[in-house]
Amino acid sequence: DETFDLIYIDAGHEYADVKLDAVNAARKLKRDGIIIFNDYVIFDHAANVHYGVVRAANELIVQENWRVVGLALHNEMFCDIAVKRA
Repeated sequence: DETFDLIYIDAGHEYADVKLDAVNAARKLKRDGIIIFNDYVIFDHAANVHYGVVRAANELIVQENWRVVGLALHNEMFCDIAVKRA
């Protein structure tokens, strides 16, 4: 319903969880709003687990025609990526 200017997703890291968060966030976001995905990394080397954040975010970018507007680096590569509709 296009309520928010910015949504920061930092919850479950499994693909299905992030994908659901992304779909819901896109619906709630204003047309020119930004979604930020936390922990944009494929593998958590500290916990020895795979993350689905990269896959879910990349699908939104490619399949739904979004674009990257920012990338915040982290010293252990647990980056944030900011996207908005193209």
